[in-house]
Amino acid sequence: MSELEETDKPLEHLNHAARENKDAPAKLTVYFWPCMLILFALALRLPGLEWSLPNAQHPFSTFHPDEAVNLGVARTIDFARGKLDIGYYNYGALFFYLAALSMAIGRGYGLVSPVPSGGQPLSAIAPHMSGLFLAGRIVSLISGILTVALVYAMGNRLYGKKIGLLAGFFMAIAPLAVVHSDFFTVDSTAALFTTLSLLWSMKMQDGVNWKTACITGVWIGLASATKYNMGLAAAAPLMVLWQQRKSGKCLPSMAALALGGIAAFLIGCPGALINFHEFWYGMPGNSQTGLAYELFVHSRTGHGLLFVDTGPGWWYHLVVSLPWGLGLWMELLCLAGLAAAFAKKSEKELPLLVFWLVAFFVTGLSAVRFARYMLPLFPVFCLFGAGISARAGSIGRKVAVVAYAAVSILTLCYTAVLVKSMAGTPVQEQALAYLQKNVPDKGSIAFATVPWFYTPPVSPYFGALSAQVRRQAVAQCVRYVLRIPEKEWSTSVLTPLPNAVVLCNFETMHPVRLGQKRALNFLDRLKGWRVHTFATSLPEIIAPPNLGIVPDDILYVIPSIRVYQPENQS
Repeated sequence: MSELEETDKPLEHLNHAARENKDAPAKLTVYFWPCMLILFALALRLPGLEWSLPNAQHPFSTFHPDEAVNLGVARTIDFARGKLDIGYYNYGALFFYLAALSMAIGRGYGLVSPVPSGGQPLSAIAPHMSGLFLAGRIVSLISGILTVALVYAMGNRLYGKKIGLLAGFFMAIAPLAVVHSDFFTVDSTAALFTTLSLLWSMKMQDGVNWKTACITGVWIGLASATKYNMGLAAAAPLMVLWQQRKSGKCLPSMAALALGGIAAFLIGCPGALINFHEFWYGMPGNSQTGLAYELFVHSRTGHGLLFVDTGPGWWYHLVVSLPWGLGLWMELLCLAGLAAAFAKKSEKELPLLVFWLVAFFVTGLSAVRFARYMLPLFPVFCLFGAGISARAGSIGRKVAVVAYAAVSILTLCYTAVLVKSMAGTPVQEQALAYLQKNVPDKGSIAFATVPWFYTPPVSPYFGALSAQVRRQAVAQCVRYVLRIPEKEWSTSVLTPLPNAVVLCNFETMHPVRLGQKRALNFLDRLKGWRVHTFATSLPEIIAPPNLGIVPDDILYVIPSIRVYQPENQS
C-alpha cells in the first residue's frame, strides 16, 4: 500500500464518523414524533383513570357495572396455586390473567392496600377495592396506548410517516377509544391484539413464510382468547394467502397460521381444555354464561330494552355507535376514506378492507349492539381516514388538510368533554350531595326501578350486581326512608308524597323511546314538580345526532340524573 493510500485511510474513517454524526439528529427525529404521539395518547387517558373508583360512599364498586363482574372473575385466579380456571367464560380468560397479574404486582409494590381487618366500617374497604379496580384499568390503559403506536406503524408502512402519524393521532383522540382505555373491561386489550394481527398480516405481504404466518396466528389466537369474535381477524391473513396463492408456500403458511392461532388461544384461555363444560355451557345455575350462550342466545335475544326496535345492526352502528364512538365528523371522514379505498382496491390495502367488511357484517348480525363492539375496527377506520390525502392530487391534498384540521379540532373538543367529565366529580356523587343537603333525616326518597350503578349511592350497596341485595339495602338505610316499587314504574311509591324522586336516563331513555305506558304515566305524575338536573352537556356542534339513544359505553361517564321534588317541599 502506498504512502498516499495510508494517509487517506484515517481520513475515510473521519468522513464516515462525520456522516454518522450528521445522520444522528435525523435518526432521532424518526422516533421523536411517534414518541410524542404516544405521550399525547397517555396524557388524554390519564385524567380519567380514577373515574368513579370506590370511596366511602360506594366502597365496593364503580359506576360501570361490568367492572364489578370483571374484578370478581380476575380475583378467582391464583397463579401460585395453579388456579387458572375462571369459571366465567362469556369472554376469553386472557384479559383476566393480565388483570390478575397487574393486581399481584400492585400488591407486591404496596399499590393495592391489604384487606382491612374486621370490626371496621364499610368505608374501610374502599382503598383496597380502589387499588384492585385501578390495577385492572392499567391493563386497558397500556393496551390503548400501544394500539395508538400500532396504528402509526400500520400507516407508516402503508402510506408513509406523515400519514402514519395522522392515523395514530386519530386513534389517540377517538372518544370511545379514550374512554375504554380507562375501564376495567376486555375491549381495549382485544383491540390491541387484533391490531397486532393486522400489522403482521401486512408484513406477510412482503413474502409468505411459515414464521410470519405463525406469529400472525399467535396474535389472532390471543385476540380470540380475550374476546372470542376477534377470531374474525383471520380474514386479513387469509386474504394475503389468497393473494400469494401461486407462491407455493400458502399451504405450509396456512398450517402455521392455524397452529399458531390454536396454540395461542389455548394458552390464553386454557379453560377450553381444563373445564370445557363451563367454557361451553356456562356456570351451574347461571344460564347467561358460557360461549354457547354468547354465540347462540345472547346475540339472538338482545339485551333487555337497549336495542329493541333499533333497525338492522349495521344501520344502528352507523347512526349510533360510530357517531358517538368516533365523533360524527371523524366518522364521516373515515367512511369517505373507506369508500375511496374500496373504489381503488389496492392490493396492499385489500386485506384490511376484507377484515373490516367481514367484522362489520358479522357484528351487525347480532341483536346486541354495544358501541364498544366497533372498537377493534377503529384502527382501520383511522388508517383509511388519514389515507385520503395519499390518493388526492395537489388541490385535493390542500382540501384534505383543511378537513383534517377541522375534524381533529371538533373530535378533540368532544373527547375533552368526556375526559373532563371522568376527571371531575361523577354525576351520581353530585346528586347524592344535593340529596344530603336538601332531604331531611328520615325523609323519603322514591325510585321508579331498583337502584343500581346509575343511582346516587344513598346506600353503599346500590352498586351490587344482585337486584335482591340492592332491594335489601332499603331496609339497611338509616338516614332516609327509601321507596322501591315491587314492579318497575309503579306510582305507588309516590303516595304519600316523597321528599324526592330520583331518576337517571339509564332508566328512562328506552322506556320513553318505546312509549311504555307505565313509564310515561310515572313521568306524567311528576309534571309540575321542581327538577334539579345533574348532567354533562355536549355543545351542539360536537354532539352526535339526537336520535334518542346514547350508547351505554359513553353514557357511563356522562349520565343525566334528575331529582324531582314537590313544590310544597324544600
